[in-house]
Order: sequence, then structure tokens, then C-alpha cells
Amino acid sequence: MEDDTNVVQPDLMVLCNYKKDINEQDRYKGTPTLVAEILSNSSRGKDQVKKLDLYMESGIEEFWLIDPKYQTITVHLFKDYDITYSKQYALGQTACSQCFHNLAVDSTTIFT
Repeated sequence: MEDDTNVVQPDLMVLCNYKKDINEQDRYKGTPTLVAEILSNSSRGKDQVKKLDLYMESGIEEFWLIDPKYQTITVHLFKDYDITYSKQYALGQTACSQCFHNLAVDSTTIFT
């Protein structure tokens, strides 16, 4: 039987109830609720296309793309393997999570 596990290492992730998803080797085997990728020149295309699709198909609820080059934060919300919400925040705006209502990040603190 082929292993259908996808292993990625996001730059940042929020794990809820992580204790039930830790195996005997202390490795996380679950699905994060929120992941964030910080774009770089070498990962820009992969993060914006391949990882977006992979995260959406894997059951992750929210995906943030943090772009230092253009000083933007894009928040995507996934449901039923589709993007149900997408918003881009520019420098000076506050990016808000759709999954965690008290999670908000002032983009100025990231990019300056």
C-alpha cells in the first residue's frame, strides 16, 4: 500500500490539540489548523502554488503567505478543498485570522 502522507515544513504553524497527534518518536503527525509561509526568491512559486494546493487538499483551514518583497500578507481560508476567503493586507494594515478571532498581526511589526 502506498503511503499517502504529505510532509512539509511550514515556516510557522498553529497546532490545536497537538498532544493527540504526537507519535512515540515525538513527531507531529496531524494537520495544523493554520500555517504560514514566508516567501523568498527561491520559494516564491512553490509556496504560492504547490504548497497552497497541498495545504488546501490536506485539510488545513487557514494559510498565510507573508511576502517581504512586496510587504504584504495574504490570508486564505479553506473549506471543502476550496478557497472560501482570501484577503491581502498591505504595509500598515492588520492581518486578521479567520479561524482564530483574537489573532491579528500588524504588518508594520513584521516588515519594518
